[in-house]
Amino acid sequence: THIELAKYIQDLRQATDKVTSWLGELNERACEIDLFFKRGNLLQAAISSDEAYAIITELARQLFPAEEGALYLRSTTPGQEIMEPVASWPGPVRRERGFALGDCWALRTGKLHLVDKDSREPFCNHVHGSSLPSYVCVPMIANGEALGVLHLRTVVSHSRPVQGKRPRLAEEKRLAAAVAGQIGLAIANLRLRELLTNQATCDPLTGLYNVRYFTEGLERELRRANRRRQDKDESPVGLIMFDVDKFRKF
Repeated sequence: THIELAKYIQDLRQATDKVTSWLGELNERACEIDLFFKRGNLLQAAISSDEAYAIITELARQLFPAEEGALYLRSTTPGQEIMEPVASWPGPVRRERGFALGDCWALRTGKLHLVDKDSREPFCNHVHGSSLPSYVCVPMIANGEALGVLHLRTVVSHSRPVQGKRPRLAEEKRLAAAVAGQIGLAIANLRLRELLTNQATCDPLTGLYNVRYFTEGLERELRRANRRRQDKDESPVGLIMFDVDKFRKF
């Protein structure tokens, strides 16, 4: 009958819409995985903190376009239990504020902490609950110690209303955890590399650069001057040496 045929067509359309939606989600996940690995390789190849923070910021902007967020790292100053913002999106990092290590539930428990309108999880002390319908904090643990935390949030505003029953963050916990893990590994390796470099080029007592640093710097400047001389661009190298009397008193 016409009624049965109409119902069959309607069911077929609904099934088609579901399949189309699933294919769209699969394609989106595939793009996220591809981006994750490409940026991850760049992150592992970073040789400075500034390079790493720039890569992390761009990666987060592309993977989490509907959320704001920030990356906090534990202060390297001995005795300070402070988490300092080192990267944020979409705004500049200066908008973010640091907080104490105990102000974040994710860092206190060592587990991902998700808060949305349907959960009864406590708000972290570094988050103002009145302005956020949902957020997630993902801890980064290295060698049994808290290295930092990845924070993502959905902000309530008239220009960016939250769509659907649940925020997009609730569906991206795995992605956020994977990103935090990759970032944590890269930052831990980078800090270890910087520590070894510092130990190799600085005097442990005074903190001043040692003979190795001087030798490397001198060779670099001599090569630079030689290249400029070959290009007929005079670039003399000046070297000043002096001796400090009774240096031990200093």
